[in-house]
Amino acid sequence: LLCLYLELEIPIIFKYGMHNSICEYRLYFDAEMFHIINYYFKYWEFADTLFLVLKKKKLLFLHVYHHMATAALCYSQIVNQTTLSWVIICLNLAVHVIM
Repeated sequence: LLCLYLELEIPIIFKYGMHNSICEYRLYFDAEMFHIINYYFKYWEFADTLFLVLKKKKLLFLHVYHHMATAALCYSQIVNQTTLSWVIICLNLAVHVIM
């Protein structure tokens, strides 16, 4: 998903500039499907966390807080059609790739 975002957003950055790629409202709709897919991935992360709980693994506060916060953030970005959402989602996906 990160590669798909970058494949979509990098040409937009070169065409419209970084400021417009983040702030231009109409550009939100180019990546809206990816935002929704990313939101659905949050359910997978919740399932992963549930499996950790069922295995009686110790969960770090950061793990639980991160998954709760990003799910709420993704939902609010879809509902409010936030143009900045692709930046935040790409950062989150990059962190998950590293982990």
